[in-house]
Amino acid sequence: MEFFGELFSPSFVYISMGRPTDAEALVRLKELLKSLPPDVIEQVLKVGRTVPEDWVKLSTAGMVKRLRRRFDMTQRQLGGLSGLPHSKVAKVEKGQDVRMSTLRQLFAGFGCGLLILPVCCLDAEDLWRRTDLMAEKGYVPRHRRYPRK
Repeated sequence: MEFFGELFSPSFVYISMGRPTDAEALVRLKELLKSLPPDVIEQVLKVGRTVPEDWVKLSTAGMVKRLRRRFDMTQRQLGGLSGLPHSKVAKVEKGQDVRMSTLRQLFAGFGCGLLILPVCCLDAEDLWRRTDLMAEKGYVPRHRRYPRK
C-alpha cells in the first residue's frame, strides 16, 4: 500500500505532469522499480537456473528411483512410509503417469516436500516481453474467451 500511496502523492503527480523526455521517464521508472520489493517470479527463476543440468533432464521416474536408492530404501519401505502400496511405487519408477498428490505422498515418505520450479534461461521481464511480442504477432490471443461478469 505504501507504494501506491507514493504513486499518487502530490509530488509524484507534479513531477509526472511536466513533460520529461523518454530517457528521463525511463530513468525515473527504473528508480521507482528499484524501490519495489524483489519480484517473487524473478527469484524463483533464479533458483531454477541453479539446478544442476542432469537433475533438470531427469524424468519423474528417474528422480524417484534415484532418491529411493540414495536413501537406501526398498520400494516396500518407501511405500510403507508414504502410505502407498509398493506396486504403486514400482509403477511410478517404471514411468507411469502419476498425479501430483501421489508425488507429494512419495516425497513425504522421503521426509521432504515437493517443489516444482520453472527452468528458463530468461528472466521474468524478458519472458513478459516475449509473451507480449507473441501476442502482437498473433501467436497468443489476448482476448478473453468469456467476458468478465
